[in-house]
Amino acid sequence: MEDQRRDRRKPLIYQLKVLDPKTKHQIGHLSDLSKNGCHLVIDHPIKRNDNLFIAIENVLDIEGGKTLAFSARCKWSRSDDQNDPMHTHYDAGLEFQNLPTDVKEIVQSFG
Repeated sequence: MEDQRRDRRKPLIYQLKVLDPKTKHQIGHLSDLSKNGCHLVIDHPIKRNDNLFIAIENVLDIEGGKTLAFSARCKWSRSDDQNDPMHTHYDAGLEFQNLPTDVKEIVQSFG
């Protein structure tokens, strides 16, 4: 798969939990981040071009530690089953969509 990223991703030194903003339940985690997108590890498949509304825990305690909610579009997705039917995960590349300025600044501070 050809790498079409505009910005280089930075691996995270801590795991950022990804939540469903409505239920506040964890649906996955981020493994790396750029100013325009992220790599999501999730327990269910996502289709290419699906639009998602997700939230991440603000582990840096910036802005009072609020949860950061935003929209993203799936650019690619694949299974990461590692030949273990009990340990199926999916990797997805997400592109941020219209991040509010305050969220954009905080997301950039994670890297």
